[in-house]
Amino acid sequence: MKLANLLTATFLFIALAACSGGNTTQQQDEESSTTDSIIPIGINSLYEYSDSGKHVAGGTTYKYKFQFKNDSTLPVVKNALDYQFYDNKVTFRLTKAGQTVITRTFTKADFKSLVPESFYKTSALIGFCYNADKEHATDAVYFIATIGDPDTSADSSYAIEVRINASGDISYNILQDRETLPVNNGMTIDPEG
Repeated sequence: MKLANLLTATFLFIALAACSGGNTTQQQDEESSTTDSIIPIGINSLYEYSDSGKHVAGGTTYKYKFQFKNDSTLPVVKNALDYQFYDNKVTFRLTKAGQTVITRTFTKADFKSLVPESFYKTSALIGFCYNADKEHATDAVYFIATIGDPDTSADSSYAIEVRINASGDISYNILQDRETLPVNNGMTIDPEG
């Protein structure tokens, strides 16, 4: 009986070592450098959310609505630590006076030309929000898309301004010297707490 237990324990140890790639020291080092929210085995996903609101420009009221969702049909992102994440998409709609100005789905690919290729490969669309800093803009409605490492402990990202004019034309621009955390009702979230 003791021999059977010893053989079972040995088999389990070998199976666990095989599943971890045989390099448990490297895995432990990587795990200790990330947050508890990252699961090293499998594909991780970011928090899904939706938002809606309005923007008044030149006497016209625009209404927006969007959903930020994981998308398993997009290529899986492998970040710099080799953790895998589902990439995300934003389904978006902007109306004025009850008429649709634009309906669009945004993905990381929309912003590819704005970020370095090496960064693009290991990043995802990690956020999207209304830019309340430009709530008084009369030329267009502004949003912020964030491309970055999906690991919540990472701090590398690009904030990209998404400008949509009254005709539904879209333009993108990198926001310089800007915190990349979401903007909500005119207030930025202080990363220092």
